[in-house]
Amino acid sequence: MIPASAYNQERSTRNDRAIKNNAAAIETDLKAFDLSGTEIASKYGISEGRIAKLADALGINMVERSSELRRRRKAKQAAEDDAKVLSDLKRTKKPVHVIAQHRGVSANRVTAVAKRHGINLNERKQASGEPKPAEKLTGARYWLSRPFTASNGDAA
Repeated sequence: MIPASAYNQERSTRNDRAIKNNAAAIETDLKAFDLSGTEIASKYGISEGRIAKLADALGINMVERSSELRRRRKAKQAAEDDAKVLSDLKRTKKPVHVIAQHRGVSANRVTAVAKRHGINLNERKQASGEPKPAEKLTGARYWLSRPFTASNGDAA
């Protein structure tokens, strides 16, 4: 078994060698906002602490960088969601809540996308006072389809 100090020294040497061999690529990845510090560390086989030290040496604040990366990823996801919702709004006449549930967004977001693109949602609303016909009830239960009787069915 290798003593802990020897193992740590070997690991440190490996980290140093990986940083030396990939310094330019690591610096490029740190300056671009594509990968998080953890993703960069796993990409090059270096500890996350070493990536943080390297970023500090380059004058990059990792806390601000991670906040900016999170903001950019959220904005990208929101744009993708909006594009999918817009395609559903243009392609189908489904109600807002159905599109929202299908895409995993809120009904308010679907409404906002529709307003932004000038899509009228009034014809999609089901009138609240207008019940569905009985034959179109989905998931009809026993008590909806059978007449009520007081007996439990044992008396014959």
